[in-house]
Amino acid sequence: FIPNLLQIAPFILAFSILCAKPLSKHAGWFYAFWTLAVVAVTWFDPVISLMGDPAPAFARMWEAWIDSLPTVAPALDPVVKVLTSSFTGVCLYLIVMFIGALDRTPVVKRLLSVRSELSVLGGIVVMGHVVRIVDFPFMFANPLWAAIRGSPAVDFMFVAAVIIGPLLTVTFLIPWVTSFKVIRTGMSRSTWKKTQKLAYPFMALLIGQGFFLALWHALYGYPFDDSSFLMMVM
Repeated sequence: FIPNLLQIAPFILAFSILCAKPLSKHAGWFYAFWTLAVVAVTWFDPVISLMGDPAPAFARMWEAWIDSLPTVAPALDPVVKVLTSSFTGVCLYLIVMFIGALDRTPVVKRLLSVRSELSVLGGIVVMGHVVRIVDFPFMFANPLWAAIRGSPAVDFMFVAAVIIGPLLTVTFLIPWVTSFKVIRTGMSRSTWKKTQKLAYPFMALLIGQGFFLALWHALYGYPFDDSSFLMMVM
C-alpha cells in the first residue's frame, strides 16, 4: 500500500547525496551505465509493438526473462526497478525541481552541484519509459480498444495518453537534451534559460497525467458489483 514513488525515493535521494562528487567528476560513466540498464529492459518493447507477430523470437525471450525476474531473480528485480523504473526518473526530476527552493544547507549545496547531472540521469530513465509506451497514443485513440476496455476508464486513459502524453514528451525532451553540457555550451545563456522554463509545464502535465492515470486504474472494470467495488476501494 506504499506508493511506488515513496518506495524508491529514499534510495534515489541517498544516491544523489552520497554519489554527488563522483557523479560530478565522472558523469559520462554514470550516463553510460544508466543507459545500458535502461536499454536492457526497454529495447524489446518497441520491436514487439512495431513488428507484432513477426518480431524476433529473441525479443520475446528477453521480454519473458525480464517479466520473470521477480520469480527467477528476486534479489535482482528490485535493483533493476530502482535503476530503470519511471518512478526513478520522476524522483530525480522532483529533486532537480525543488532543491533550488530549499535553504542552502551543506546537503542542499551538494545536490545543487550535480543538478544538471541528475537531470540528465532522470531523462535517460524517462526516455526509456517513453520508448516502452510509444504505442499508447495510437492504442488508446483506437475506437476498438475503447470498446474492449469500456468506459469511462478508457476515456481517462485517452486524456492521459493521447492528449497529455505528446505534450508531456515535448516539454520533457527539450529541457533534457539541453541539460547535456555539450549542448548547453553551444547555446546562449538566455536561450538556455528559456528552454529550461519548460520544466514548469512539464511538472504540471506530469501531475495531470498522473491524476488521469489514477482515475483509469480506479475505474477499470466499471460498473462494479459489491465485492469488486470493495476491492477497488481497498
